[in-house]
Amino acid sequence: MFTLMQTQVLRHMPSGLLTAIEAHLAAGREARPFALRTLLTADRAHGRDAEGRAMAQTLIADYPDTEHALTALAQEVGFALEAEDLTAAQTALAAMEADFPEEVLTEAARAYFVLLVGEEALPARAEATPLVASATSATSETLANGFVLHAAYPNPFNPQTVVPFSVTTTSRVELSVFDMLGRRVTTLADSRYEIGAYSLVFDGASLPSGMYSLRANVTPENGEATTAFIQRLTLLK
Repeated sequence: MFTLMQTQVLRHMPSGLLTAIEAHLAAGREARPFALRTLLTADRAHGRDAEGRAMAQTLIADYPDTEHALTALAQEVGFALEAEDLTAAQTALAAMEADFPEEVLTEAARAYFVLLVGEEALPARAEATPLVASATSATSETLANGFVLHAAYPNPFNPQTVVPFSVTTTSRVELSVFDMLGRRVTTLADSRYEIGAYSLVFDGASLPSGMYSLRANVTPENGEATTAFIQRLTLLK
């Protein structure tokens, strides 16, 4: 059952998202957290901070120690930082560090925190993330040619987002952003990367709101063919 607040959100939701939520709910009780995450994503995309933060707290409370709580904590870090609620951002990040210390999403949230507030404000359990860290395990993204392009965080974003990726085979990585007309708007990387985990920052301050395509072309030094990776980014101003 949805709360009154969630029902009000549904009334303003695009039909595509409504269809996704209905599909989750039709799949049964086990799909409930995915429906809530869809609502949370919609709240974030449309600037409904109060509703989104409430939805995040529901996921954290109802599904502790799961990917749903991890996603909700990451969203709460973003909501709190953008609302200049430093204490709440520190609390959410500390929870990610304690419960999900090895997850790439935790590293991305920490990098975003440092980007906006600085290392000196990191919570006690967190440490600054260097540009090159030890290799981490892949999350849900497909590993191919020794490369994983993790989900950018936050997404939707304004005006900066952190782009994390992992390299398990030394490779040449070209990472660029294109607009919906196929025009390259920036190149984030075009060089050789050793084994490790990396984070780059895409700054869309000079770009208009809209959808962008993040593309990575990866050529391993072991002779395997080049593989392309694509991820959608949404800039909302």
